[in-house]
Amino acid sequence: MAASDRSNTGWQRDLSVSYIKIGDVLVRQRKFDEALKCYRESLAILERLGTSDRSSTGWQRDLSVSYERIGEVREAQGKLDEALKGYQDTLTIRERLAAYDLSNAGWQYDLSVSYERFGDVLMKQDKPDQALKSYRRDGLAIRERLAASDRSNTGWQNDFQYSIGRMGKLAYRFILDRSFASALEASDLVISLAPDTILLRTKRAHALMLLDRVDEARALYLRYRGEKYAQDGRTWETVVLEDFAQLREAGVTHPLMDEIKARFSAGG
Repeated sequence: MAASDRSNTGWQRDLSVSYIKIGDVLVRQRKFDEALKCYRESLAILERLGTSDRSSTGWQRDLSVSYERIGEVREAQGKLDEALKGYQDTLTIRERLAAYDLSNAGWQYDLSVSYERFGDVLMKQDKPDQALKSYRRDGLAIRERLAASDRSNTGWQNDFQYSIGRMGKLAYRFILDRSFASALEASDLVISLAPDTILLRTKRAHALMLLDRVDEARALYLRYRGEKYAQDGRTWETVVLEDFAQLREAGVTHPLMDEIKARFSAGG
């Protein structure tokens, strides 16, 4: 059908969707080279459609999906530079769509996904500082706004919590890498958006301690004694001391650790 009438844009788009769906199945079968071929066939069609009418937001959105799929395959193959290229092409389109209609929650969500995936690849490339820039380029803020706009949307709520957890891991990664200022920046960013998430404050306390802002760190360590985490029921003290053990194992130490451990043990 598509070959019989290349001017029929509906048939052309249908064909591109078929390539995407076949590619998705091939990815599940881990046949990445074959999947990539399908995604590129889809991309070629959508690039023609997108070029013919740049005002069509639907085609632009479809085009971003093809770029994203190619990025996903390249990431799965470990070809991270090519994955970044695919995600950057996706991001460029989605930034434009999101700016075009700030009220379109779907486009805003798509944009947050692009920021996140771009940052994930940078983390795999051992570039946590650049990853932080990507994560904080409104991606986390978008997730927070979407979650706040509809408390009944469990998908958006879960995505926001997942992003919060990712930022907490990133802050801890900075601590282990001895990038303490970046750890504090990551902690402060996520706490500003999720002030009730106590777990993240352990990372902030560690960063303050290792930046030798000892009085602030001590006050924070002692402030939340007895608090429990909803996720697993562990106490604040347990989490802090577990972190201390891991930090010592990594060669990251500070005299305040012994003081806090003693005060937790004494209950004072």
